[in-house]
Amino acid sequence: MTARRKARSAFTLVEMLLVLAVLVAFTTIAWPSFQRLYATQFLLEGAEQVRLQFAATRTRAIESGIVYQFRWEPDGRRYLSLPYEAELDLPAEGEGEIQDDLSGNVARRYVGELPEKLTFVGGKDAGGQSLPADLFASFPDADKLAAVAWSEPVLFQPDGTAVDGELIVGDPTGRNVALVLRGATGAVTVSPIQQELRTNGK
Repeated sequence: MTARRKARSAFTLVEMLLVLAVLVAFTTIAWPSFQRLYATQFLLEGAEQVRLQFAATRTRAIESGIVYQFRWEPDGRRYLSLPYEAELDLPAEGEGEIQDDLSGNVARRYVGELPEKLTFVGGKDAGGQSLPADLFASFPDADKLAAVAWSEPVLFQPDGTAVDGELIVGDPTGRNVALVLRGATGAVTVSPIQQELRTNGK
């Protein structure tokens, strides 16, 4: 009796193959759902990154007392936040946030990018406008930034208000998220994920 129990303490090859087959079948069934979940979270995190930059641009306008603009690269990944007044020539030393004294206030510029594989696929007044090269003179990749056809500016006033705006972040599968800015409050709402591309506010 003891010998039989000892003999059954190990798995047979057939049993191991059966367990392996069950695991493979389970993984095959579950993997697409896991991929969709990951892609969904990735897209939402990209949209949240932009929403936070909208909020940061509004804060910069309030703190500095000057009008700020937010622009993005249609069909690209780059975005920027900087003072709107053309006469403000603020130096920059690298990608990221740069601050300078300006008439007793603090002015900041920021250049960033969406995570890889996400792009700005449309939005209200997406346009395509080049900016003066000297705005990017001290940034890394200054030539590339100056060559970008930027969107029309979304303007933030020192009193916390803004102009109405919308932009859309999309992934390679054609899914997208719209970020809608309400000018009167400066608040941003993020839409549910959509499969159909929305353009021009439609």
